[in-house]
Amino acid sequence: EDVTLYTDIKKKNDLFHIVIKSDENLQKIKSPISMIASDNSVFQEILIDVSKINEAKGALTIKFFILALLGGMILNFMPCVLPVLSLKLLSLVKVAHNQKKVIKRNIISIIFGIFSSFIFISFLIVFFKFVGQGIGWGFQFQNIYFLVIITLIIFLFSLNLLGFFEIILPNKLVTKIDKLANSNNVKSYFLSGVFATLMATPCSAPFLGTAIGFSSMTNSTNILIIFGLIALGFSFPYFLILLNPKLLKLIPKPGKWMISFKYILGLILLITSSWLMKLSGIDLAIIYFLNFLVMIFSIIILFNKKNIILCLLSFFLLFEIISDKSQEAESQTIWTKFDKSTLDKFINEDKVILLDFTADWCITCQINKKTTLQNKNLLRYLKDRKVELMRGDWTKSDDEILSFIKGYGRIGIPVNIIFGPNNRNGIVLPEILTKDLIIDNIKLVLENEYKN
Repeated sequence: EDVTLYTDIKKKNDLFHIVIKSDENLQKIKSPISMIASDNSVFQEILIDVSKINEAKGALTIKFFILALLGGMILNFMPCVLPVLSLKLLSLVKVAHNQKKVIKRNIISIIFGIFSSFIFISFLIVFFKFVGQGIGWGFQFQNIYFLVIITLIIFLFSLNLLGFFEIILPNKLVTKIDKLANSNNVKSYFLSGVFATLMATPCSAPFLGTAIGFSSMTNSTNILIIFGLIALGFSFPYFLILLNPKLLKLIPKPGKWMISFKYILGLILLITSSWLMKLSGIDLAIIYFLNFLVMIFSIIILFNKKNIILCLLSFFLLFEIISDKSQEAESQTIWTKFDKSTLDKFINEDKVILLDFTADWCITCQINKKTTLQNKNLLRYLKDRKVELMRGDWTKSDDEILSFIKGYGRIGIPVNIIFGPNNRNGIVLPEILTKDLIIDNIKLVLENEYKN
């Protein structure tokens, strides 16, 4: 039976892409497709074996499924998530020794909250893809209203854990708040799963950005599967507890240690809320002063030497996280603002370009800056090789940036790409950067070093 094929030629980054369309399912084609390419002087036959393409596509899809599962598991250990779910695990410990049914019910509620959130996000992506629009991973942190609400919730939560409500609020109200915060009802645990998902999105775990990027380029079924697998990986520890509630017994029985642990969680949430305040545009001096007051009063309320030490360490950590030291360090390095036409100009001039897409709310991006992109030895190497540094800031929604990174199979950040004479299309780097990783890939795109 004859099959009609249609071709469409598109040019992108100095390369010609041939798109083949068929009036039949390509999987039905058993024989290789023969194509002839010519510049009117030289002819080249190209054979395309459709069966091998389908096999490779299937293997690639499975690879991304595995990456989604692993990325979801790693999310549990990201700093955005640990404080949120630790509080619920604490409340489970209180009933761990005598109420297995209650434990299982609450664990199922957390899992359901996580799955519901990820499935909702996947439906959003499918919908926006259907209407021809795009949204990026962590898009809610680009919305000022979301930032203000989430900051207020976390700040109040931290005050409660640090003992403030017991001093400034009536006893009846404190009791109601404690019941809400430590509630063992289904709704409370479900919301903690939802909240954990919201806080997890700025933490792009290794493998996750690649898997989510693939989901945006594939069909709706694969999008749902990938986000379902992320949810499964994220929920994995809770499935273990669900299957074996005795695992909770590994956590010490309730006692004085819980007061200290809650105090530590309160300080972590205070730092988290301060980071969100900075994202909301609040002046650093106000944030430092507010933290200083909260820590001083928390020491007065729960006075002991251990809390004084914890507050000093927390204030130092706060300074490291939200200070402008990184901006000061990078001010000595010239980063060109991302612009597609400027990038094309650099590429056509055979320059080597390190392109970095980042955002203030992206924790992995900030880690990459502190550990790699601000490394003095690396910066010296880049300067010696005359590498052009270009940066796209995605703190606020930017359709140009989203469109560009989608062209490289990503819808989330960090995204780092190296261009050069030996690779004009660019080499996309993993989410976690190292100095050696960048140097090795720069050598690949430099023709002279590559040949030597």
